[in-house]
Amino acid sequence: MVQRTRRASVDELSLSVIEGVEDALLVTDARLGVIAWNSAMERLTGVKRADALGQGAERILPFLREAGLMGHLKQALAGQVVVTEEFPYALPSLARKGWMLARCVPWRNEAGAVAGVVGFLVDVTDRRRSMLFQRAIQAIGQSLTSSLDLDQVLDTIVGKALEVMGAEAAMAVSWDGAAAEFRVMRAAGRLSREYATGAIPVGGGPVSSAVREARPVTTGNILTDPRMQLSPERRAQIEREGYKAVAAATLASKGRVHGALVVHYWTERTFDDDEIGALALLAESAALAIDNARMYADATRRATRLRDLADVSQAITALGTTDAMQRIADAAAAQAPGALAAVHVLDAERLVLRSAASSGAGWEGLPEEFPVAAGLPGLVVEERQPVLVEDPASHARALRPEWWRQRPGAAYYGVPVATGDVFAGVLGYISPQGAPTLEVQEVLRLLAAQAAVAIGNASLFQAERLQAARIRALAAVNRRISSALDLDDLLRRISVLAAELTGATFAS
Repeated sequence: MVQRTRRASVDELSLSVIEGVEDALLVTDARLGVIAWNSAMERLTGVKRADALGQGAERILPFLREAGLMGHLKQALAGQVVVTEEFPYALPSLARKGWMLARCVPWRNEAGAVAGVVGFLVDVTDRRRSMLFQRAIQAIGQSLTSSLDLDQVLDTIVGKALEVMGAEAAMAVSWDGAAAEFRVMRAAGRLSREYATGAIPVGGGPVSSAVREARPVTTGNILTDPRMQLSPERRAQIEREGYKAVAAATLASKGRVHGALVVHYWTERTFDDDEIGALALLAESAALAIDNARMYADATRRATRLRDLADVSQAITALGTTDAMQRIADAAAAQAPGALAAVHVLDAERLVLRSAASSGAGWEGLPEEFPVAAGLPGLVVEERQPVLVEDPASHARALRPEWWRQRPGAAYYGVPVATGDVFAGVLGYISPQGAPTLEVQEVLRLLAAQAAVAIGNASLFQAERLQAARIRALAAVNRRISSALDLDDLLRRISVLAAELTGATFAS
């Protein structure tokens, strides 16, 4: 039964009604001292009835002051009915926080005077989260159809995860299934810039467990949870950030897990089934949106490559060899941000490879001309087929190893520029991060073939010019022979013209 104070009394019927109300309810006297406190209020606040009765409402529930509710209680004492907007609340003793709605109503004594206030507190956290969740799914769903920009999709995903889960930080990470680290694609909230733009080592934490086991994983405190196997370095990193509770759900599509959606909290807490289900559904929708954006980005890149190939084909017929080689080098370098490309042509007489075109800045430090068997391009000359070198800095044939050491992670891919058995040069491509994809390799082979056509066309054009010059020279010989009357003069003219036709310095 509810105890009574000397300041005001609550009859037995009223006590029964108060106890039967589902919402958290408190009744105060005219001094805002608590005279009734139902079971729902005990469950909401964690404060027992016996501890609440006779105490000031503001003292028992500090969040009333923080949310400005003491002013509403005083308005009710003045005879007004006050209904608040939704407001955030926090109960550190229960590691609970959320959103609440309050209704303050004056109650009157037998004389009709206001004797106190009845306060109804309704926890609207679940309802608010449900509404946010619906809006989040709608927003991510719209991203599937309206936004094809990956950055915008990722911003939407982490932003909605923050709202729906009431988290203090959220991030989306990706993994290729083999790397030693998860790559942070996007982060929002309290995480430091260093953490939010870095990588997370694959190990025994909640993110790794969620990805490996393909299921949501939660922890109330990542630093004290015995299930979490953290390296000393990883533990120190988390301690610097300061977060404790973590929940992670897998980003999976087409039967393959390729990352996780993760939320963080700076206080210990538990996660109920509804919250875990909400995060899992968010992650499922997010994975679809990410896949959609990536497919669009891939299609855009392929279209750009096709346009580049078409431009190069037109350049071969419309431009000189030098311009065509430059177009080819530029198109090759455009296959990846930070990539470099160059076309080296074979000088068969001097047995050297010389640079015909390069993609611009970045080649400084490498020779423009070198022996045909030297360096990584020399491997292409020897093997007459594409050559991939994933660690050029340590390769015995690399020219200027120090140049390669300044580009850790870079790989070399060389393609022969040849038509049939005629070898004309090498298209060299430097990928900034690891080996180029198979699709990029195919594009580079097509570009090398275009370079071979350009060089072949130039050779044919040069041969035709020489043939035309010889025909003109023969016509001139005929005219001069016909006009010569002296034998010595005739022989002299024949020897001079023979030298001109053959390119010799002397003929007799």
